[in-house]
Amino acid sequence: MKVLVNGGINISELDGWWAEAYTSDVGWALGDGREHGDDPYWDAAEAERLYEILEREVVPEFTSAMRTAFPKRGSRGCGRAWRFLLLASRRVEPYASTRRSTISPRWRRTRTRAQKGALGAEIVAWQKTLEPAVARASLRRREGENRPAEAPSRGASGTLSGWTRTLVRVELFADGVGNRPAVQIELTRVRQMAARAYVYGASVPATRPAADYTPRVVPHLPKAMVPLEARHILWQK
Repeated sequence: MKVLVNGGINISELDGWWAEAYTSDVGWALGDGREHGDDPYWDAAEAERLYEILEREVVPEFTSAMRTAFPKRGSRGCGRAWRFLLLASRRVEPYASTRRSTISPRWRRTRTRAQKGALGAEIVAWQKTLEPAVARASLRRREGENRPAEAPSRGASGTLSGWTRTLVRVELFADGVGNRPAVQIELTRVRQMAARAYVYGASVPATRPAADYTPRVVPHLPKAMVPLEARHILWQK
């Protein structure tokens, strides 16, 4: 990345920041942007492609540019293509700048914690309250009442006891399947069964089998980062 601010031009694999910044007029790219592991055939093909780019494009254009800059070293060539490429490559500097990390959502949350001690103190107090509650917590799945077959959803419920309900979020979770992402459905409190036992429920779309969903309790606090700042996630066994 430093090559840009030092007057250089990139030739690199299509991954990381170069995959975002690359266009044909700002440098050269190798590969197709996909993962190929330790495939020796792919390595050989990329090595061949690298030598081809160097021999047919990079070296001739660079040599032409040097002849233009230092005419006494050889015949005067135009070198214009290299200079245009060099100027165009400056456009990709924002992709390589650390400023990108300083404006990211994660950095903003970190800055908020550093500037506002009250939020940090609130999170610490929340964490301390969670610790003893985890040891007493339990989660039990209850059989929900299925709706008629033609209805596009089915009922689901669970019983939570021992955990202070205001500190957590109760939900059903299903892993992603194929190209479909994972599913998280928040449950709402239906009723209280005992002093510290609650029943939660939700209507779940019938697009997936009920067995795909697992109830779980996730620590919840506005502006807290879970599981980074609270790793206690209780799954129904």
